[in-house]
Amino acid sequence: MRGFDYCRPVVVVDGAHLGESYKGTFVSASMLGGAAYGVVDSENDCSWTWFFQQFKSSFGEREQIFKRSKNVLSDVFYSMAKTYRKEDFEKLMAKVIKIDNRVKMYLEDAGYEKWSRVHATVNRGRMMTSNIAECINGCLVEARQLPMIQFLEEVRVLFGS
Repeated sequence: MRGFDYCRPVVVVDGAHLGESYKGTFVSASMLGGAAYGVVDSENDCSWTWFFQQFKSSFGEREQIFKRSKNVLSDVFYSMAKTYRKEDFEKLMAKVIKIDNRVKMYLEDAGYEKWSRVHATVNRGRMMTSNIAECINGCLVEARQLPMIQFLEEVRVLFGS
């Protein structure tokens, strides 16, 4: 959990049903450099509430996360990430600045070349693929059939914790 202090504030959350050995659900929150996970009886509001409470108590809250106009910012960001022309990128960045100039500074600090197709130093191709949850699920397909203690050991090894 200490690794979360140094991570970018993007968290991928997922739940996956376990196999025959245990009828529960594996829940996880992953981000670059850290992960939290648990096993709950089923995927329901009560279980997710419990998981997020545990996650929040370990992870804490980040003061710098941008809460204002997140849907608009999300749409603009994805358009910026996929655009092919710098002129289009700059027009979209102007929209970001109108919403919250701190977001522009954050994206500059992150480095446009790391997430923007038009600024990339390598050919990013036409499709963006970064589904962390599906990768985790794929790695744990066989492990889900194991007894709980062995399953959790596989998860521990996968997450390097």
